[in-house]
Formats: sequence, C-alpha cells, structure tokens
Amino acid sequence: MRLFKTLATVATFALFTHTASAALISADSYDAYNVRLSGNGGWAHTYNGTISSNGSTYNYTNGSGTLNDGLVGTGSNDTQLFQVADNSSIDLLFDSLFSFSELSLYSYGPTTNGIPGSISGVNVTINGITAFISSQGFGPSNAGSSNNGRDHSHELIDLSNTALFGLVSNKVTLSGFVTEGNYPQFYAISEVTLDATASSSNVSTVSEPSAMALMLLSVLTLVRLRKNTSK
Repeated sequence: MRLFKTLATVATFALFTHTASAALISADSYDAYNVRLSGNGGWAHTYNGTISSNGSTYNYTNGSGTLNDGLVGTGSNDTQLFQVADNSSIDLLFDSLFSFSELSLYSYGPTTNGIPGSISGVNVTINGITAFISSQGFGPSNAGSSNNGRDHSHELIDLSNTALFGLVSNKVTLSGFVTEGNYPQFYAISEVTLDATASSSNVSTVSEPSAMALMLLSVLTLVRLRKNTSK
C-alpha cells in the first residue's frame, strides 16, 4: 500500500508540478493614454497599434512600440517624451500571469539633458490596488546636467515592501508620475522592464512529454502490482 501511495504521488507531481523562477521581462503589449505624438519637442518614438485623438493628446491601444522593444534609448530620437500636465498613464499587458517584485524605467544616458532620470515616483496599480512608490536612480550618471540631484538616467521602482508584492496579474498600470529636477514638467521613457515570476496558473493542462510518460509509467506499474497482489 505504501508503494501504491508513493507511485501515485510521483504521478501527480509529474503532472502538476511547476517550478517558478524570477526573470526580467518586458510587456507583450501596452496601451498609453493622454500622450503626445512622436515628434513632440523633437523627441521620437514608435507605436504600431491604434492611435486615436483625445483632444490635445492621444490614446495608444492594442500595440507595441518603443516602451517594450527591448532597446534602451540612446537619445531623444528613440525615447518617448511625456508631459506631467497631460496626466498620462501606461497599461503594461502580458500574455501570461505574473507576480512582480520591481520594475525599471529606462530613459537614456549619460547625458547633459535635464529630462532623463527626472521621475521621482509613480503610482503602480495591480488588480485594482494602487501604491505610490518613490524611485531609486540607477544607470549612467548625469552629473553633468546639474539636474537638481537627479544624477542617474534611469529609475527603479521597488514593489517588495508594498501591498502590490506577490499579487498575480497580467496587467500593470503606471500613472501619476511625479518628477523633480531642472525640467519637472517633463519625463522620458525608452524602455520598461519588470522583474517577474510566472504564476503556477500558467501551467498548461497538457503535460510535457516527460511528465506524461512518467505518469503513465506510474499508473501502469500500479495496475501491474495490483494484479500481482490479487492473485
């Protein structure tokens, strides 16, 4: 009987086990609301989805572009410029479920431009729960820009000590950007990455071949043992 239980446990483990590990990922797609078109202020970015007018600003939906192309910007020609007064928001969308521990907002640098690295905090929303999180600067030093203490090009948003840590979702919303520095009316982003762990809910209902083979072997062994013990 103990052997039967052991084999059954092995079969179940083979079928349902899933090892989750953290990885650095970008959104599969994103929507952005109340943003300026490429070319605004001489800065350029791309977006391949639907772009619709919202008065003086635009909404980007159902697409991808500069913010998730896997490339950190090298200048204003491949970095999206935002204006704080527009109250822009960004929905980062994923094809699978993840929990998130931190995210990185890249601009470009090193540079003497006073805009990269100006984000001091942002609202992050996951599953309807919002937390304002102050940023930590990292990356190339922008000391030459004398940007009022904003000495790095990029910002790290750490979720670990917030109510958002461990929440599982396929969507992360960024809004309410707060800035400081010489040009606090602007901020710029060229790429967004997230430190994420895949949820066990992503496990396919169809087992991998090795797991299925192990399960079938275990079941056949159980059947054979039962026949032998019943003789």
